[in-house]
Formats: sequence, C-alpha cells, structure tokens
Amino acid sequence: TPFDIPESEPDANRGVTSSRIVHSIMEDSNGKMWFGTNGGLNRYNGLEFKVFRNESTDSLAISNNIVTDLLEEANGMLYVATQNGLNLYDWKLEQFHTLSLLPDTKAQASNQYISALCKDHEGYIWAGITGAGVVKFKVSDYAIDTIAHLPMTKSSVPAVKVTALSIDSS
Repeated sequence: TPFDIPESEPDANRGVTSSRIVHSIMEDSNGKMWFGTNGGLNRYNGLEFKVFRNESTDSLAISNNIVTDLLEEANGMLYVATQNGLNLYDWKLEQFHTLSLLPDTKAQASNQYISALCKDHEGYIWAGITGAGVVKFKVSDYAIDTIAHLPMTKSSVPAVKVTALSIDSS
C-alpha cells in the first residue's frame, strides 16, 4: 500500500526526490536504498539520490514512472515492477530492459501493469498483473521463461488487481 510523504519533507537535500507517493522500499545487497514512487525509481547511496525516469525516446530507460514493487535476486539483479511493464535493471550500465510476462497473448510488455513481485523457495519469481492474474517465471539473458500463468476470472479470483504476493513456509 503506498504511503504519502508530508508536503514539507521531499526536497533535493532531505528525502525522496521524485514523488510524495512511495509504493515500495528496498535495501539492496550493497546497502543502497531504493524507493519505488509515482515519479520514478529513486536510489539513495547514503549521500545523494539518483532518480530513474521514463524517457519516451530511450528504449533502455525504465518503462514507466509509477514503480509499484521491487525485488532483488541473490545475483544482484533488480526487478522493477511498474504500471507499464516489468523491468530488469543492469547495474553496470545503469539501463533497464523491459520484459514481457505474457508472451502467449497479444498484450505488449508495455501494457502490463505489474502490481506485485515475490520469489519462492525454488527460485521462481511470481508477479501479479492487474487484470491478467499471476505469472510464475524465471529470467535467462533478459528473456522470460514463463512456467505458469494463473489467469484471473470472476470465479477464481474476486478482484482484478493483485496487491501483494507472499510465499508460505511449505
């Protein structure tokens, strides 16, 4: 659930710089803090913020400024869920690769509102996609290997938006 930062807080010297609405917060394995906001992805290194925003002319920019969830793999890969697709962040080049989770449909990666991410005990990633259900997948060389797609229907899932995913202990 997003939270609202008071109007007086955000400025270039004191806080998250791209938006007052924060959807996701994560500390990566290098100690950097990441904030998924309504105005882009913010990275804080302990001294300053860097904001990653969508640039319509740059195919290697983040796919959307509304960042809904974040997930880091053990190998350091960062998945960035947005209202316009799933992105894989390349740490070395500071670039994003947009991944399509529903290859069997006509939906483009950029039309997929990824609302939640989690990783299970077997290393699979699960993504909630608004209006499309839940997808279980692995990534290899920036390509998705979709293992399962659990579509939403009126009889199977009572809502059209997955707001959170969690893995139990079994």
